[in-house]
Amino acid sequence: MGGGAAPGPGPGPGPGPGTEPVAVWPYVDCTGEGARGRFPAIAGLTHYTWAVWLQAQTPPGTTNNDNVFSNGSGGGEAFGFAWGHRDAPARQAAYHRSADGHYANVQMPGPPLSAGVWRHVAATYDGDTVRLYVQGQDVAHLSGLSAQPPAGQFPVCGQLGGNQAWRGQLDDLTVWNRALSAGEIATYVTQSTARHGPGR
Repeated sequence: MGGGAAPGPGPGPGPGPGTEPVAVWPYVDCTGEGARGRFPAIAGLTHYTWAVWLQAQTPPGTTNNDNVFSNGSGGGEAFGFAWGHRDAPARQAAYHRSADGHYANVQMPGPPLSAGVWRHVAATYDGDTVRLYVQGQDVAHLSGLSAQPPAGQFPVCGQLGGNQAWRGQLDDLTVWNRALSAGEIATYVTQSTARHGPGR
């Protein structure tokens, strides 16, 4: 796990030569109200990849929409990741908003990921398909998706105003402006696994 660097977007290393991310949050402690960051939404992403190491304090909730992060806020969300959710198909799922305003959820298959363990989660969008990766493995995808630009902010660790907080730790939350390949994501996970353990 990285040190206690203050959360905030900025440049950082990518998984391979010529792959520079558009934003990086080195480490964020999401255990308290003051730790939740709010930054401008990242615009202009017709394709994207996001990736993050995360460790939750609790299992996925069933009463709140516990977003780990979201590109956009206040109804302007373009994509993000929900740990818990009121709707079962949206728990532990990458979400993506299409041009018609519909939210598509790409959910992890199998039993829920456990709390208290570091694991790597990533998703890519290539203009049509959202793919979800866990520990560098492609585990689910959904095709035929358009995209809607974000509006508002990029909240981390919960909703704006401190609502529906996600509690845990994040490291290397990174966004790229293209869909990384499966091989690039696998390499990125391999290179950083020693700092976070094997995952599940």
